[in-house]
Amino acid sequence: MHRYLVLLALLWGMALAQNYQPNRLFAGGGLDFNWLGSSSYPALFFQVGDYDLLGGVGLRAHVGFGQGPVGFFEFGMHTLSAFGQGRFFPYGGSGVNVVFGGGVALWGLEGLVGGEFFINPTLSLAAELSPSLYLANGSAVFGFRLRLGPNLR
Repeated sequence: MHRYLVLLALLWGMALAQNYQPNRLFAGGGLDFNWLGSSSYPALFFQVGDYDLLGGVGLRAHVGFGQGPVGFFEFGMHTLSAFGQGRFFPYGGSGVNVVFGGGVALWGLEGLVGGEFFINPTLSLAAELSPSLYLANGSAVFGFRLRLGPNLR
């Protein structure tokens, strides 16, 4: 039994000693939970990006498909800034998002705050909250999004 505990401790130490760097290309996907006005819109999303594309500022592009009161398609672009490196790191940013659904196009400005937890150097789990302001047909609608999913490096 003692040998197994020593082996487990060595493996755990090796896992913690691995280099977890967010400054690389990533691809991911997952679930979005969108609330806009008085409606909710769950969606699947896919994204690609890089945390260190422009000297410490990264870019991310995403597309999403969802169904709420109406089916919709969305795409967006965000700037990202990671606040540290390690097994867990928080990040923030802002960007634009366009949603097409029900014969209407919504143009939105979003802020975002989130964090990633690395399971190993190539796989992380991310959670993010994005408040947004969307404009359509001369009116403004406030919303927010909760995004959960894995990223691969």
